[in-house]
Amino acid sequence: MTSPTRLRSRTNRRRMPPARTARPHRASAAHLAATSDSPSASVTKLLVGLSSQLALVAAALYYFGWAKAQAFYQYFGLDTSFSGFSTTDYVLRSVPLIFTPLVPILLLAFGATFVHILVVTPLLSSTARARTIASWVVRAVQPACAVVLVAVVLSLAWQWSTAADLGITVPLAMALAAAGYAYCAHLDAAHRLSPRRATAGRGAVVVQRTALVGLFAAAVIWAVGLYAVQVGQQSAGQLDRGERSTPSVILYTAEGIGIQGAGVVGTPLDPAVSKFHMRYSGLRLLLKTPDRYLLLPTHWQRGHDPVIVVADTDDIRIDVTTDYTTTA
Repeated sequence: MTSPTRLRSRTNRRRMPPARTARPHRASAAHLAATSDSPSASVTKLLVGLSSQLALVAAALYYFGWAKAQAFYQYFGLDTSFSGFSTTDYVLRSVPLIFTPLVPILLLAFGATFVHILVVTPLLSSTARARTIASWVVRAVQPACAVVLVAVVLSLAWQWSTAADLGITVPLAMALAAAGYAYCAHLDAAHRLSPRRATAGRGAVVVQRTALVGLFAAAVIWAVGLYAVQVGQQSAGQLDRGERSTPSVILYTAEGIGIQGAGVVGTPLDPAVSKFHMRYSGLRLLLKTPDRYLLLPTHWQRGHDPVIVVADTDDIRIDVTTDYTTTA
């Protein structure tokens, strides 16, 4: 038979509350949160974000410079591989190029922001009639922008040549449609213009915004790239028509190399006077690379005269004169 003392001790042991164990995962989560909010972590995030943005900008500038150079040298039947340009050369050559399209884009963005802050937001916050009109506008513009975006994407996927023939019209329409759709979505979410609209999750909203930003950025890069091609072709055409002048060149060679072209004159030299035996005049300098010269005859004609490529060696001498000639 069990004694009363043993029964009381067993009962006390059973009624004792279990010991609370530490929860290290909560402490570690708090520690990680504190660490992520530290100044060093914020600075690191800022530097990472800036570096990624700078990398994208540098890549876009490289593409613009390459597109302009490629269009310019293709006019003369050449390729950018003849130029010997480095990445820095392409980036630097694209800087003057982007100012012409960048200024109207910035002015348009500033004007749109000004109108939104000082006109649209006060009206939607004060009058119900303005909210009703804005709701109608959003319901009309947003689907139209979506149709334009889908049409552009499908035309690029199926009929790229047709979309390319339209020139800068397609990327401008794409950029305006993406911006218009994003702005309508912002107004709808900020001022509740459509009370019955289905509420999308946060993930869907992030995906939508990312897609719109990507489409807008791609359209802007596409449009500026087409503008770069146009500038390159115009520069080459101006050089061909004599609207742009290039320095005259006199080429001395140790042996005759048979240079021919409209306006090129080859003159034999006395070997006893100089090591150079031939003198070629009537040439213009198109480009100087680290290892070669690209020369044009004075009266160069596209499709008829060649571009003269001369290797930069000790067997030649180039005299660049101050007499700038044209293709008149």
